[in-house]
Amino acid sequence: MQGHADYDAVVVGSGPNGLAAAITLQQAGLSVLLLEAKNTLGGGMHTAELTLPGFRHDVCSAIHPMGVNSPFFRTLPLAEYGLAYIDPPVAAAHPFDDGTSALLRHSIRETAQGLGVDAEAYMQIMAPIRAQWADIESTVLGPLTLNPRLLRIALFGVQAMMPAQWLAKLRFRGEA
Repeated sequence: MQGHADYDAVVVGSGPNGLAAAITLQQAGLSVLLLEAKNTLGGGMHTAELTLPGFRHDVCSAIHPMGVNSPFFRTLPLAEYGLAYIDPPVAAAHPFDDGTSALLRHSIRETAQGLGVDAEAYMQIMAPIRAQWADIESTVLGPLTLNPRLLRIALFGVQAMMPAQWLAKLRFRGEA
């Protein structure tokens, strides 16, 4: 077994960022040792049977959309190595005590339609982000750089930094 000194770089942690770092270093021709304390690679970016057999859950599921949309990960032939993303019709749901739920769908308009009195507020927040996403995506998901889209990115960042409770109190009236 080689010692750590036998590698050009050592990356600790195999979450999305650790994997991206190790791949980038390896692509640059360096020998890389990737260390992971857990039994599986990928950090929170994996799916597991957590409750019933055959019923799979995304562990740390907020990470999965970022992997799908990552400009870096899209450059890699991950499907050739068995990666397959499952794209359900409802991305997420939040159940309420009365038996109803708020559903996050792939369409901003469809999600808004399920929010009752808050449909328009949701559209006002999400539609501009979606409309500008092609211009800001690589900066939001990539390395920090200065570019001509800085104002659009700053506006996205201000909304993205708001605590959810604060945003909900300012913009929304319904529970969903």
